[in-house]
Amino acid sequence: MSALNASSSRATELDELKRAYAKSLEKLELDMGQPPRSRGETGYSRDDSGRRKNEMKQDKYAKDHHLHDLKSKVQSLEEENERLQTRLLRGSMDEQGSRKQNNSMNNVMVKPMTESDLFDDASGSQHHTTGISPLSPHDPIQRSRQQNLIARFNDLFSSSRVEAMAILRRYLDDQDMNQTIVFQVVLVS
Repeated sequence: MSALNASSSRATELDELKRAYAKSLEKLELDMGQPPRSRGETGYSRDDSGRRKNEMKQDKYAKDHHLHDLKSKVQSLEEENERLQTRLLRGSMDEQGSRKQNNSMNNVMVKPMTESDLFDDASGSQHHTTGISPLSPHDPIQRSRQQNLIARFNDLFSSSRVEAMAILRRYLDDQDMNQTIVFQVVLVS
């Protein structure tokens, strides 16, 4: 209820300000329509108007200078942001490359091949531990498939995540929501 009361009081104040503004605007239009007053009636001399014009020019110059400074700061911050994003992207690419290299090293067999191994490979027989179902999580082939699948998912997720997060950050500041969106997109793809 208090929020509604506050809202209605603000709306009332806003309406009053609008009416006062409209009245002052009408009064100003009426004053503009009247013939110019003589110098004695206005109370301003030529020196006063010249001084005011000079002050207005100086104020405009100061505002323009301040605006130029702000624009240059924004441009330098944007350049810094671009530089940091490329560095972050480059770092994630290097990390991804080293992760792929580690995964490929882990998948390489260390045991040297013997004649019987060559013969078994040539015959096309598939080796797997007896007594364990091929769908069991304890089966070595199933475990390697799961590890490869997880590695591919992580590679997909990390490669596009940095770029997608940068794009989403422009539109939405909620970090958790952005991560959830990126995760769901990677799952769908």
